[in-house]
Amino acid sequence: MKTKAEIHSPAIIRDVSLLGQRLPRDLPGQVREKIVSTCENLRQKSYREYGSRLVTTFSCYLAVTGDAISDHLPHHKNSVVWLRLIGALNSATFVELPAQTRYLYSRVAIEVGRELWPEEGAFHNITISSLAPTPSIKALVKKFEAIKLNDEQVLLWRGWPLEDAGGHIRWLPLHSVAIRHGMPFASKLYEIIANYWSGSRRQKIGALALFIEALATFPDLTTECLRNRETVRLFWQKFWDFYTEKRSETCRQTTVINDWTREWTQFVRAVLEGSGLFAYCVGQFPGPDSDSDNRNPKSLENLLCALPTERLSDEEALKFLSIKIPEALECVKAWAQKKTSEIMGRRRSRKRAALTGQIRVLGNSRKLVSRDNPDHYANACATFEHHGFLTRNEMKSLFVLYPADLGLVAEELGLPTTTSLLPHAALLVAEHSELTPSMLENLELWNERGKLTGLSRQQQGLYYLRAPKFRSGKRTGYKTILLNRRSLRIIREILVLTREIRDYLRVRHRPDWRKLFITCGEAFSPPTAVGRFSTLTSSGEYTAKLVQEFSKTLRIPTASAAEFVRRFSLRSVRSTKALCVFLNTHSEAEMAKALGQTGVRNDVLERYLPQLSGCSSASDGFEYFTHIKSYRQ
Repeated sequence: MKTKAEIHSPAIIRDVSLLGQRLPRDLPGQVREKIVSTCENLRQKSYREYGSRLVTTFSCYLAVTGDAISDHLPHHKNSVVWLRLIGALNSATFVELPAQTRYLYSRVAIEVGRELWPEEGAFHNITISSLAPTPSIKALVKKFEAIKLNDEQVLLWRGWPLEDAGGHIRWLPLHSVAIRHGMPFASKLYEIIANYWSGSRRQKIGALALFIEALATFPDLTTECLRNRETVRLFWQKFWDFYTEKRSETCRQTTVINDWTREWTQFVRAVLEGSGLFAYCVGQFPGPDSDSDNRNPKSLENLLCALPTERLSDEEALKFLSIKIPEALECVKAWAQKKTSEIMGRRRSRKRAALTGQIRVLGNSRKLVSRDNPDHYANACATFEHHGFLTRNEMKSLFVLYPADLGLVAEELGLPTTTSLLPHAALLVAEHSELTPSMLENLELWNERGKLTGLSRQQQGLYYLRAPKFRSGKRTGYKTILLNRRSLRIIREILVLTREIRDYLRVRHRPDWRKLFITCGEAFSPPTAVGRFSTLTSSGEYTAKLVQEFSKTLRIPTASAAEFVRRFSLRSVRSTKALCVFLNTHSEAEMAKALGQTGVRNDVLERYLPQLSGCSSASDGFEYFTHIKSYRQ
């Protein structure tokens, strides 16, 4: 997540992470391939991944300076241009980079120069330091900054920052769109998206990056096509196919469809259509087939357990559901309780071990935290308690303070990494199904003045949670939830686990400190609020870990755990909990209350009642369940 300061940075490239997204097409293919292959063959393995980013950086340099290169890269003239690129990489007016990252980019560029032009002594004479610019680097920077830049190209490459209502910054990769459709189109598109984003609490729109890619890459697509009511429908249909294919590689089907029907369609209708860039789409907006069971928006609220494929008798169905639904919910709770207990145990162990460990500071022996040292854990704990939570922004050589593998270190110390607080969220939803994932993601315990407003203690020692409900009107914008003993303990544990990173954010005046759920990323990244819990239950890199955890906790085969994880999300926990209430009380009113609804609405409840085989529609399924209720009574 980027900061506000970077919006006002003088640098042309202000978000270096965008550089690896796509190789530019305005460099000769031979040049691109030569630079990338040279990086891949460098002796230092850590340098090899910089090839594509270095190519894109070079493309930007050529565009803004007007320098030209020949197809025959080893030519002497090209070496002079490459030297100027090294100067640009060290200039604050060209690229926004932390000192250590700037050093790495420069080091790789120098190594590439030595490989491509071995006879050129200039590359061998360059000295470089990660601490401060050397005289030879300063001379190259001076040469770059003396070049008259192309203002139009500078504007094109500077990027398009988005700031949401919470103060978070993201960047739109519209460079390729501007090249394909022109700067006026890209600027107008940026303007309307930025206006929407500034008032949004969402930090992500699932289809946005793919939408930009589609605009840049779909063949025969013109701005006239997008302004025509007939051809724009063809574009949206093609984009739907492209979107589902791409996102299905990393997300479960329900997430793919949810993001389209609940986010993207509304975004297109409310923001893009009528902007002058996109015509209104005639008829129903392209998307899931409403006649298909697995693509029916009303059937998207999953349950944690698979339902019988055959139509059962009323007694058989009630017996099946009464056993399987609570059982599935208990499985999630067993896993979550085990994980929350483990991370709290690691935190307590850290506190105890810190009392006997030695503090590692820059200058004393690296052996203190070597994993070969039997005391390395205690020393790492003492080091953390002494220095507090730090990132590479504060200490470039952070890795030398701790044992190898910072991700493992963060886990051992009991820090709230990306997935650590998912079990706590699952337990909260299992206790209070009126809590939605969106509520948890945006739940603030403190207001802007630092006053505790999200958690309050009232008469008779009762605690209430004040959760935002963004779909409500202004008068009912918050949901007040009475906490029980278990849910109050969960919240207290979250506050204990996030204490260090919360203090880190608070002293730096970053608003995320007020959120209940905050994380330090994969290890010691700058802390931020949890973005979307759905990512943690649908992304392949996280679900593989969940499968192993559920298999071990529940003592079930890996294949069974994989099927359970496929159905697991905070939404499915919420739906299953609500159905438990319905099965226990046989009351639509109680189920509606469990979901946080102010009254009984059958059309809404239909989304949470499963559509069994033999029921022709969700409505039929609802009638079937109410019939079961009547039968039991």
